[in-house]
Amino acid sequence: GVAAALRRHGLIERSILSSFHVYALRRFRELEPQVRLGISFPRGWFDIDRRRGFGPVVKGGLFGLRIVTPALVGVLLARSHATALVLHHELVSAAAVRRAHARGAPVLTWTVDSREDLARVDEAGVDAVVTNDPSIFLSTLQT
Repeated sequence: GVAAALRRHGLIERSILSSFHVYALRRFRELEPQVRLGISFPRGWFDIDRRRGFGPVVKGGLFGLRIVTPALVGVLLARSHATALVLHHELVSAAAVRRAHARGAPVLTWTVDSREDLARVDEAGVDAVVTNDPSIFLSTLQT
C-alpha cells in the first residue's frame, strides 16, 4: 500500500523509507526499486528508553554502541540493501559518517531535540536531522 500511495502521489523520487527491519526493506526494494531506503539503527530495546529510571542505562548503552557503530556501517547497508544510514543521534560519530559516505550513503539522524546534540551531529557531518523541535535550528539559521 505504501509503494502504491507513493506512486499515486508522484513521491517516489522525493521519499525515503526507513526501517529497523532488514527484510522489510529488502521486500520494499522488490516492490518499488526506485524508492530510497534507509536502515535505522539501533532497533528499540523493548521500549526500555521510555521506562522510568532507565534513562542512564540506555544512554550508557548507546554511548558504548557508538564506538562500534562505524564497524557495522558496511554490514547494515549491505544486508538491508539500503542507500542511507539512519542513526539514533547518540550513535553518530565522524567515523560512522565517513564510512557511510565512503559507500555513497547519506547519514540521517533521529531524534535530535537539543542545540548541543545538533551541534555535535552537525560537526560529525550528518546529511539530515529529524527533530521534534525545529527551534533548535534558529541559531544556525541566523548566522
